Amino acid sequence: MDRYINLRIIASLERIRRKQVDWLGEKLAATPVWDIIYALYRARSETSLDLLARDMGMTPEMVQRWLSILEREAMVEGSSPRCYRLTGKGTDAVEDVLSVAYGSPEHELAC
Repeated sequence: MDRYINLRIIASLERIRRKQVDWLGEKLAATPVWDIIYALYRARSETSLDLLARDMGMTPEMVQRWLSILEREAMVEGSSPRCYRLTGKGTDAVEDVLSVAYGSPEHELAC
């Protein structure tokens, strides 16, 4: 890849990170919660805890811990025992994050 493309990718990643922090704060931005949110978004419907755990390469207990945090944040909801889906807020968060992924850089950092 050329340098220009690399710089555009970095700018996109930085915008995504800032938007993730806007939605869930700095402490949760560096955790697996966004991977879980994206997995639920890709699923487009309810997904079992076991399937999420397998896809994430984590134990069901660990995924459950993160899902509990996301439930408190109103990003996901349990649709039945051990099945989860995104709430409207969770869907809005993903779409908001994605909306900045391919935008133009807010500013250049070069001198």
